[in-house]
Amino acid sequence: MRQVVLDVTVPSQAMAVRPSRARRPLSAGIRWTVAPENVDGKAAGSRSSARAGRARRTPRERRDALAAYLLISPALLLFLCFIAGPLIGGIVLSLFKYDLLNPPTFVGLGNYRYLIHDSLAWHSLLVSSEFTVASVGRLCVSPPFVA
Repeated sequence: MRQVVLDVTVPSQAMAVRPSRARRPLSAGIRWTVAPENVDGKAAGSRSSARAGRARRTPRERRDALAAYLLISPALLLFLCFIAGPLIGGIVLSLFKYDLLNPPTFVGLGNYRYLIHDSLAWHSLLVSSEFTVASVGRLCVSPPFVA
């Protein structure tokens, strides 16, 4: 198998882009080895050559990765069950006309069009906003006086 060695040199103007690396030239010690073919005869740009160029994980790294996945899995499961699942279900359900007595009928964005043109919906949004501002304002202003 024939190998080509490339020595990469970078112009001195490139050091001005990254002043934190100005201690040593960017080209110092950079040597790349490029193999035109892999051991199995595949071309250098093929998918298997990309896998072959990657360093294999050691058993300790695999154990650490598995431990990390196991530690994060309860939080991920709770997130999917109680946040992402209902959120996606609510978005999907909002695209249907559904009244519990008849089967759901797909209406697309018709429910949102109806909501935009409904004055009662705008009024309820205004009342909810006023309540939120008053509650948050009261909770931010009153604690210093109580303490």
